[in-house]
Amino acid sequence: MTRKQQYCPYCHHETGRKHNVLLNYTFLTSDDDFIEATVDINTDKSMLLIVGDYYGDDTDEIKIKYCPMCGRKFTND
Repeated sequence: MTRKQQYCPYCHHETGRKHNVLLNYTFLTSDDDFIEATVDINTDKSMLLIVGDYYGDDTDEIKIKYCPMCGRKFTND
């Protein structure tokens, strides 16, 4: 692992360091409703897309093999 990969703030939940999300976006629809979208790397090394509005959240989970920010390869747990 490179130094960049060892200290990546996007994919190291297990170290207790500060964690960053890949995307956090809020936008206003034509109906004046707010919708939030978040993309994050989960502790089980999957990427989560969460889209939420006033009525609740929809979540999609995608298993990933590499961190999209630093390229660190995830081992199969």
